[in-house]
Parts: sequence; structure tokens; C-alpha cells
Amino acid sequence: MTDQRQDFVAFLKIRHLYIMILMSQICVLIAQMWWVACGWGLLLAAVIWCYMRRKNVQDHDVFSSHYRWLIRTFWIGTFFVTPVFVVATGTVAGHLGIVDLENVPPETMASFRHARWILKGLYFSWWFGRLLIGYALLRQGREIKHVKTWIF
Repeated sequence: MTDQRQDFVAFLKIRHLYIMILMSQICVLIAQMWWVACGWGLLLAAVIWCYMRRKNVQDHDVFSSHYRWLIRTFWIGTFFVTPVFVVATGTVAGHLGIVDLENVPPETMASFRHARWILKGLYFSWWFGRLLIGYALLRQGREIKHVKTWIF
């Protein structure tokens, strides 16, 4: 295979990973239990694929940086952004019965819902922002210069 053909194949594989992770977050956004499970399954499959494929492109800075970017997006999102989102929205406390949501006054519940939607918006903006920026750089054939950043 020629170098140009190999680069194109590597580009397609990374593009599929961006699409898989984006689809996983759309499934989680739907917020039905079955969809959330599908979303996390897709996300895990994409990250495992990233780990397996990044060995093959270590000598190629552009593709290597994109694999590292996707892997870091997964780890940062899983261990820092997701717990903050879950705790802040009270989903764990409500489902585990720690907080009795039936006795909460309606005006408090309304502000709780508003805060929850704001946090959901920030959560998904972070995921989508990282994915869209990475994908835009991939389409331009550019490496990600600051792979270790948390935001963009």
C-alpha cells in the first residue's frame, strides 16, 4: 500500500472513532436507561479501539495525537466531568433514595430542574466541543498541538 493510501485508511479509522464517540454521547443525552447503556457501550468500544490502533501510528504525529486526544477525552470525561454532572444534578441521590424528592416544594424542584438542564448543557458542550475541534483538525490533516489540555 502506498503512503497516501495508508494515511487515508488511518484517517477513516480515526473518523469512525470520532463518530462512534459522538453517537455514544447522543445516546446518553436521550437519557433513557437502554440508550445510556448503548451509549456507554459504544464509548468503551471506541476507546478500546483507540488503544489498539494507536500502536500502529506511533511514527505519524497527526494520527497519534488524535488517538491520544480521544483517549484523554474519555478518561477526563469519565472520571472528572461525569461524576460532577451526576452529583450536581442529584440523579444519584434521587435514585438511591438519599433525597426524598416527593417532599420537596414545587418551586425548589423547578429551580432544581433548571440547574440540571444548565449542567447538562455544559456537560454535553464539553464532550461535543472536544469532539468537534478534534474532528475539524483531523479533516485539515493537522495534529492536535495541546493534547494534554482539559478544555479545548
